[in-house]
Amino acid sequence: MKLCEGVVAVDVACYIEASKTLVISDVHIGLEESLNKQGVLVPKRPFTEVLDRLQTIMDVAKPTTVVLNGDIKDQFGSIGPQEWRNVKKLIDYIQQKAKLVVVKGNHDTVLDPIAKDRNLSLVTSYNAGGMTIMHGDTLPDPLPKVLIIGHYHPAVRLREDRKSELYKCFLKITQGKSTIIVQPSFNTLKEGSDVINNPPDLAVPAKTEVFVVDKQVLPFGRLADLV
Repeated sequence: MKLCEGVVAVDVACYIEASKTLVISDVHIGLEESLNKQGVLVPKRPFTEVLDRLQTIMDVAKPTTVVLNGDIKDQFGSIGPQEWRNVKKLIDYIQQKAKLVVVKGNHDTVLDPIAKDRNLSLVTSYNAGGMTIMHGDTLPDPLPKVLIIGHYHPAVRLREDRKSELYKCFLKITQGKSTIIVQPSFNTLKEGSDVINNPPDLAVPAKTEVFVVDKQVLPFGRLADLV
C-alpha cells in the first residue's frame, strides 16, 4: 500500500523504494519481562514470532538495508536478561540478510553495550532515498519533505454494532509542504494507543489519513471521518 510518493507499507513496516530500505519501529524487546516485574501477567510469546513476522516482511520487500527505528528494547535504565539475549539475536538475524542501521529511541538509553558488542553505531536520524527517518520522541525544525517516525504506537478502534476492535495503523500527516508518516509498533503484545480516544502528544489534524493494518494495509480515509 502506497503511503506517499516513494514509500509503501508492508505489514507494519515502511519500505523506501528508491534505496530498498525497510524501516521497522518499536519492537520493545523485553516488554513481557517488564510487565511481569510489575505484577502484570501477560501470555508469553516466543521471540521466534518476531523473527517470523520480520522474515515474512523481508520476503516481500527484499531490502538491502533495514532500519530499526528506535525502542528496540523496552526497559529504560537497564538491560534485562531477556532483552540482552533477544536484542542480540535480532541484530544477528538482520545482519545476515541486509545492512543494519539502528536509530536510537527513548527506551534505548543503555543499548550502547550491545551496539559495541556487535560493532554497530547508534544514530539519531538516518536519510534514505530522500526520506528522513527518526524515532519521533523529538522532531526536527524545520521539518524535512518526508519524515518517517515511530514512538507513538498509533492504532484505531473500529466499531460494528456492539463489537469493537483495536487495529494498528499508519498515520499520514501533512504539515505545510512536509509529510510525516507515523508507523505502528512492531511489538506483537499490544496493538497500540487509540488515536481517536487517546490522541498522541503530536499535532494530528482532522485531515490526517489513516491506513489500518489487518491481514493487509487498508486506506481508511481521514481521521475526521472515523470519529
